Formats: sequence, C-alpha cells, structure tokens
Amino acid sequence: MPPIRRSERVPLTTDRRLTICGPGSSSGSTGGAGGLGGGRPTYNEENNAAATDDRVLVSGRFPENMGHVMERRRTHLVDSVAPYPRTNAREVAIRRLGRELDEFRKDPPDGCRIEMVDDNMFHWLGTIIGPKGTPYENGHFRLDWSFPVDYPFAPPKVVFLTKIYHPNIDQLGSICMNLLTDDWSPVLTTSKLLLSIMSLLSDPNPNDPVDEYIANIFLTDRLTYNQNAKLWTSRYAKQDA
Repeated sequence: MPPIRRSERVPLTTDRRLTICGPGSSSGSTGGAGGLGGGRPTYNEENNAAATDDRVLVSGRFPENMGHVMERRRTHLVDSVAPYPRTNAREVAIRRLGRELDEFRKDPPDGCRIEMVDDNMFHWLGTIIGPKGTPYENGHFRLDWSFPVDYPFAPPKVVFLTKIYHPNIDQLGSICMNLLTDDWSPVLTTSKLLLSIMSLLSDPNPNDPVDEYIANIFLTDRLTYNQNAKLWTSRYAKQDA
C-alpha cells in the first residue's frame, strides 16, 4: 500500500486535533502530546492525542509512522492509570500487622495481652495489667485498637475501654500521648506502644494533661490522687469486669 500523502493526513486545528509526528520530525510543539520536545503532556493533550489516533485507525489508512502512533497510544493508556499505586496500601498494612501479631504471640511483653476482634486484622483488643507499686496495680485495663489502612505510616487509634483515674486519659478513654500523634513513626509497633502506655501509668505527665482537674490533684495532693486511682481500679478494672 502506498504511503499516505500529507494532504490526506488528519489536519491540525487549534482545538480538538493533533498533528501526528513520526520519529525525528518536528511539530513545532515542545510540550504537547504530538511533539517529542520535552515536557509531559497535559491531560487534555493526551485525550486529544488518543482521539486522533482513533480516527487514524478507524479510517483504514496506515501511515508510514504507524509504529509511533501505536507507541503513543500505549503511553496514553499507561499514564491513565499511573496515579494508582502498584502495591495496595491495605495489603501493606495487613502484612505488617500480621507480622506484629506473630511476633507479639511469640514474645509478649510482661503484663500485656492482645488479640484480633472477629478475625479483623484492623481491629484488636488489648489488655494491660496495672504496674506494681502504682495505684493501678493488678488492675486489668482493656484497650481498643483501630488501625488505619495506611498503617504503619499513620498511627493506630488506641482507647481505654476500662475507666481509669489518670491525668492523661479522659473519661472517654482517649490517651494524651505524643507517640499516638505527632511523634508517631513507622518503626513503632504495638508492643512498644503497650509498653509506653504502661510507663504512662507508672509515671503520669501532669504538665500535658487531658484532664486538668485530676492533674491538679496529682500535683497538689498526691495522697488523694492515689486513693482515688486505687478506688477506680478496684471498681472498674477487676479481672472479670
């Protein structure tokens, strides 16, 4: 079949058509989908290029630069899905959580337990035993863990289900701890967080409280604070509670 003459090629207009350029030719454009001069084509230019290619293919005429047309068409199709990651974030989170759960079961920190809820890898239930020598001693405190789909690049949400008298834990169970917010890092694990929470029970931080009333009692009347914390522990943190 004789090569298509220039007069038979798809004409260039300023709105919806693009010149088809063969390798080595120049379209006078440095950034469009039809040129080879440099910048990445815009979304509209790619769509216009694909529409032009469709007209060439449907016409039944195969110009001598057909290989370039098909290559550009493949590029358009690849670019159209480029924003989607190759690895699903949810799959990354599931693998990471599965590994953490296995490691926890093999070597659990003292006084800590954790398990999945209804076989949901993103929902765990943890328990910590109140540290000895504190008003929380021998209390069983249950914690709800909710993991985001982009874990470990975002922190889990950890909430006390058991009521506790503490300046850094509010009446809804929310924990005021930097590791769960600004200081979160993907290198942290559930085991490390559990140990940090236990450390918070042993050493409250009244200078960054979520409950200022309890923090004030902690600072001004430690005896009353300890009595209240022990009372709440015996009332709400029994093992069979």
